[in-house]
Amino acid sequence: TLFPYTTLFRSGYVRGGCTAIGMKKQYPVFVHESAQALPKMIVSAGKIGHQMELAPEDFIAASKGRFCAIVRD
Repeated sequence: TLFPYTTLFRSGYVRGGCTAIGMKKQYPVFVHESAQALPKMIVSAGKIGHQMELAPEDFIAASKGRFCAIVRD
């Protein structure tokens, strides 16, 4: 069974309201290298129903992430 949307999980975050930018704890962020070719990308803004559009390089900088080959052939 699914938990109600208002349920807080062990992390303390509301389900569906998470983003790699502005987390309480810095988790590793990996973005597929193909995203580098995109002029813009849309990611969660940290609140249910909200997104933000930004350049992939800006997302990597803000999330302290990295581009990598995360898919094996």
